[in-house]
Amino acid sequence: MLDDKPNKIPIYKNLQEALDGKGGSIAAFIYGMAPLSGAFSSIDRDVMFYAMERNLDIVNGLHDFLTDDASFVQKAAECSVQLHDIRKQQDIKQRTTLGDHPSLSLPARAKHQASPQNLRSVSKNAT
Repeated sequence: MLDDKPNKIPIYKNLQEALDGKGGSIAAFIYGMAPLSGAFSSIDRDVMFYAMERNLDIVNGLHDFLTDDASFVQKAAECSVQLHDIRKQQDIKQRTTLGDHPSLSLPARAKHQASPQNLRSVSKNAT
């Protein structure tokens, strides 16, 4: 469900099942975990390497950056894919949100960004 409506977004047991028969219709793997350790487990690493071997870019939202890990950088180069550490930025102009990623097509609600008007209305409703 999304916005209280059926959205027909499929749910799969694992990445292999999700990719079976999809051809090139999937462009990116979004790492959507928040491990307590703050680091990627060996299983997480294996899954992301598997995704890169299937020609998927990796989108990472953690503070642990893939682009600072030589093994990820090397594997991405071997597989001709890109690593996107969305929390890592050089300056304010490079700041993006997940909905801005070029490989993704998200529902409008997921792309919504806070504006000063929205923040004011939220703060009014909170009091």
